[in-house]
Amino acid sequence: MNNQFKDIKVLVWDLDGTLYKNTLTLSGAIHANAIKAVKKANSLSDEEAEQLFQQTYKQLASSTQTMIHCGVDRAYALSGKWYAEVQLKHLQHNQRLINMFDRLKPWRHIINTNGANLVTQKKLRLLGLSADIFAKIFTNADMFGKLKPDLMPFKAMLDYTGLSAEQHLMIGDRPETDLLPAKKLGMKTCLVWGESAEADVSVKTVYEVSDLLMAD
Repeated sequence: MNNQFKDIKVLVWDLDGTLYKNTLTLSGAIHANAIKAVKKANSLSDEEAEQLFQQTYKQLASSTQTMIHCGVDRAYALSGKWYAEVQLKHLQHNQRLINMFDRLKPWRHIINTNGANLVTQKKLRLLGLSADIFAKIFTNADMFGKLKPDLMPFKAMLDYTGLSAEQHLMIGDRPETDLLPAKKLGMKTCLVWGESAEADVSVKTVYEVSDLLMAD
């Protein structure tokens, strides 16, 4: 076990891009839908919509928040319809992921996702994961109307567990959205599917999370 995680009681999981790996094709299709929505809302060319999106995203670090700021209907942006259909077609039963959660049964699990509840439940079923694995599923879009990297969803999660921030490990694929806000509140952080100096630890795949926590 990694000594810096010996006091961890709660594993907090982002969903999209964390419990499954984003591919360039998947990310590209989702981004194209976001640009299409910005283009329509502002009567812009493809190039103008892309430029507006990129400039705004640098400030907000959230595609959904960027779309809202760029004039896309808030309800539509928060619904996640513009990305969920693409993701649902991509997902499939993942026995390796199921096995990892079996190994991690001693820990308490929470999902903290910007997605809506209905789509989140569908994604878990497609992956082969029971919602019962998780003590709580925070779907920020329809629970709060506030999305990561806003600190509010993280604070609500800490209020729910009643434990110190240091006893939580936030696991995600995006430093600016998942990890840095958690770190501000004192949580430990783990980046999956990549590497970042901003995370307490980085692993090449999500399946290696269990190796960080399990004793030899």
